[in-house]
Amino acid sequence: MVLLRHCIAERVSLRELILSDQGVKLADTFTAGGEVLISSLRWKKERAAELKRKRLCSEVERKRLDLELAEVETVTRMETLKREVETRRAELALLQVEQEAQEEQQRREQRELGARRGADKEA
Repeated sequence: MVLLRHCIAERVSLRELILSDQGVKLADTFTAGGEVLISSLRWKKERAAELKRKRLCSEVERKRLDLELAEVETVTRMETLKREVETRRAELALLQVEQEAQEEQQRREQRELGARRGADKEA
């Protein structure tokens, strides 16, 4: 690793010359806290920044999955509640039909009883 100082028209810039198996690379210097970091310090900071970025991405993905699951659960509960409402309405309709049948049966029995009493009076 070599630090190169480059001066152009009163502008000084530092570059890091990185030698690796892939060849030679000229990289911008990495600064943190006002200090120029090179070599392993630079790699540590870059790695920490990458890990932080990945951790944040993972957290966002986890929250997204949690929200999708909550949505599915809510939709499922809504569908269950809709079916329960339909069942209750059907039960109410059946109860109404049964009540009307009972009332009709009572009226018929009263007519029959009245008819028998009238027959008893005539005899």
